[in-house]
Amino acid sequence: MLSRKLVVLGALLTACFGTVLVGCGNEAGVTQPILDEAPVATPSGFTAVASPTGQVTLTWNASSSSQVSGYNVYAYSPSPDRANAYVKLTSSPVAVTYYSSDELLQGGDFRITALNSSGHESAATQWVHLNPYSASDDTPVQH
Repeated sequence: MLSRKLVVLGALLTACFGTVLVGCGNEAGVTQPILDEAPVATPSGFTAVASPTGQVTLTWNASSSSQVSGYNVYAYSPSPDRANAYVKLTSSPVAVTYYSSDELLQGGDFRITALNSSGHESAATQWVHLNPYSASDDTPVQH
């Protein structure tokens, strides 16, 4: 009886450890997850334009990264209550390459970032300064 239990135990151990050591099945059906480790390219050509009618618009060229899901717009607003001096103006990423809002009429310094479908954010663009009192035509007023 004891030898029968040892044989069964041996068979179980062989089956368990054999699978661990050798593997189970064929790797052909196994798909590896696609890792999104490439950095998101920063948008380029960022400018701020004020028109004579008072319309202020930030524009930029699309990020060259694939799978870009949108862009975040940031304004410089230092505060001792936050670690970052730039605050996000957009509640959700914008899908287009321009942004216009009444908040821009106050002027200031602005930056743009791109987001990919995995939620990774690019480095910010160089800041653009918008002086609402200096533009009397559709002239870029960037720094």
